[in-house]
This record gives sequence, structure tokens and C-alpha cells, in this order.
Amino acid sequence: MKEKTYRIEKISSEIKKEISIVLKNDVNNPEIKTVTVSNVAISKDLCYVKIFVIFLDIVKEFEIKNKMKILNNRKLLKYIRFLLCKRIILRTAPEIKFVHDFSFVRNINLDNIYKYFKEFEENFIHYKKFS
Repeated sequence: MKEKTYRIEKISSEIKKEISIVLKNDVNNPEIKTVTVSNVAISKDLCYVKIFVIFLDIVKEFEIKNKMKILNNRKLLKYIRFLLCKRIILRTAPEIKFVHDFSFVRNINLDNIYKYFKEFEENFIHYKKFS
């Protein structure tokens, strides 16, 4: 299992904070204003960063793919990287890649399944009492 150092954890939390600020304030694309940064994975040499994002207003997969294409546009990535370097002082500017985080959707689906079975169990118990 990978062991994270304190420095990498600190830098990843700072990158998460700054990227979310950049996406909200500095990127003037209305299609990606609803992006929420859920997690940041950074390599040990601090050269590569995967930014896990959630779209709170989208359910359809093709819309997610389109928004991910917008986020991973080369020009936009260069601009975000430039803004990140202005905000955080690092030896090298990390290569950025946005990845959709499916854990939010999975948790919603699991919650719906749990509610369904709980309702089924209550109805079954109610049915048993009256039969």
C-alpha cells in the first residue's frame, strides 16, 4: 500500500483548495461552474496531479463526458496550471488531469437500494402481521 508523506498530503490539500477557487472564480466557462473538487491524487515526485471532480447538476453520462472534455482541454489545462503556479510555489508545475469521481453517484445508488430494501422489509413485516 502506498504511504503518503505529510508533505504530499499538505500539498495535495493546498492544490485541492486552490483548484476549486480557480474553477469557481477564474475560469469563465459557464458549463463548468458546477464542478466540485472531491479529491486530489499527486505523484511522489509532485509532477503529476489527478483531480477528481463531481458534477452536482448532471446525471446523464454523455453530459459528463462532454464536460470532462471541456475540463481536459489542453488550453484550459495550461491556463489552470499557470494560475496554480502563481498561487502555490513549487519547484515544478505539476501536469494536471481531471478525472470524474464516480463515488458520489455510487453512494447515491447504494442509498436508493438501501431505502428500497428497508421499505420492502417494512411492508413485508406489515403484511405478516395482518395475515
